[in-house]
Amino acid sequence: NMNNKNTEQNCKSSLMLYSKNCQSEILDIIHYCSNLEQNSEFMDALKNKSDISSISVQENLNRIMSQTRDTYPLINNMSIISKKLGLVISCDSTYTIDNYFQSAYKYDNYNVGFWRNFILYSQIPYRKLLPSTVMYSGEECRIIPVVFHSFDSETFDNYLIINISIDTMLQDAPAYHPTSNSHYYLLNNYTGQVYGEQNAYTFGNISDSDIYNKIMSGNNGTISVDRKKYFLATHSVSSSLNGYTYFCLVPYKDIYGVQLHSIIIYCTIFLALTIIIMFLI
Repeated sequence: NMNNKNTEQNCKSSLMLYSKNCQSEILDIIHYCSNLEQNSEFMDALKNKSDISSISVQENLNRIMSQTRDTYPLINNMSIISKKLGLVISCDSTYTIDNYFQSAYKYDNYNVGFWRNFILYSQIPYRKLLPSTVMYSGEECRIIPVVFHSFDSETFDNYLIINISIDTMLQDAPAYHPTSNSHYYLLNNYTGQVYGEQNAYTFGNISDSDIYNKIMSGNNGTISVDRKKYFLATHSVSSSLNGYTYFCLVPYKDIYGVQLHSIIIYCTIFLALTIIIMFLI
């Protein structure tokens, strides 16, 4: 049916537009942070040219990162990690590595050992990690960590982490919904964890399900969730497991509702024309 096809195509186009907008905002942040090399205070800290154990240096870094977060609402938190000194300087304060990653900013799938041993090789300026959930200021936050090179390739003592807020990304999703009851989600390709909009269906982990296989295969079409039919549209930002996939669920009743609405309009117009013609005769 042409109306159904048009609605399904609209779903795919809306998801593509939303995902491209999200990726563009993330790239804007990455570009901005890459250009922080123009800030001598910041770069001296990353290059080990300043004493980041100094309170005044730490306060300057707190200020720079806090201002960057204020400029880009998509940033949940920023931090500079010094493996040599065992310190983490974030937007708010300075912590020991153990205290920061075990308490102040605790990732659900990246423990303190991961960050102590993390290495980003010199030819790669930054790396986006898989989506995660963190506990921060007593709240559960869903984020995408982006790790920047330390600019000290021999020892990799210091590096920068920018945490992109999935929650903030999804707050903008309703503006792109193809229908009133649609919802957008983000899938961690590797773990199968799904992050959805507020008030959307809660999937949790779908790694062992047919839905996961269909999303990963990139096949758009009909799926059933809790005995309800949905149209599925997907868009992956990576062809490998080391990435994430945007997907959209549109209730089938919305698609048929669009069709029914069109039929009612056409019938109303036809009836009105018939009455006018009969009156003229």
